[in-house]
Amino acid sequence: KKLTALRAASESELAHHRLLQQARVADLSIAVEAAARRRSALSSENEDAAANLHLRSQEGVRLTQELADARQDVQRYVAEVKSAWQRSQEAPLAELLSLMEDEEEAMAMEVEIDEVQNACRQLQRHCERTHRGLEQKEAECERWRARGVALRSQKHQEEEEEEEEEEE
Repeated sequence: KKLTALRAASESELAHHRLLQQARVADLSIAVEAAARRRSALSSENEDAAANLHLRSQEGVRLTQELADARQDVQRYVAEVKSAWQRSQEAPLAELLSLMEDEEEAMAMEVEIDEVQNACRQLQRHCERTHRGLEQKEAECERWRARGVALRSQKHQEEEEEEEEEEE
C-alpha cells in the first residue's frame, strides 16, 4: 500500500512538472518567434538604411563634382575679370580718345569700352553669384557628409546592440 501511494504521489508530481515544462516550452517558443520577427524587422531596416546611405553617398559625390566644376568656373571668371580690368587700366579712356583722329572712331571706341566695362561688371556679378552658390553647395555637402557619418554611427550602434541581445 505504501509503495502504491508513493508511486501515485510521484506520478502526480511528475505530471505536474510535465505541465510546467510544457508551459515554459510554449513561452519560450513565443519568445523565439517574437525575436525572429524583431530580427527580420531590424534586418529590413538595416538594408533600407544601407540603401539610403548609398543613395546619399552618390548624391554627395555628385555635389562634390558640382562644387569642383563651380570652383573652376569661378577661377575662369576671376581670370577674365582681371584680364578685362588690366586691359581697361592699360589704355585709359581719355588717352585712347586723344589718339583717335576720326570722331566716329572715337565714338566707336567709347561704345566698345562701355561694352567691355559692362561685361566686366556682369562678370563680377556672375562671379559673386557663383561664389554664393559655391558656399551654399559646400554647406549642403557638409550637411550630407555629417548625415552619412551619423547614419553609419547609428547602424554600428544597432549592430552592437543586436550582438549584445544575441549573447544574452
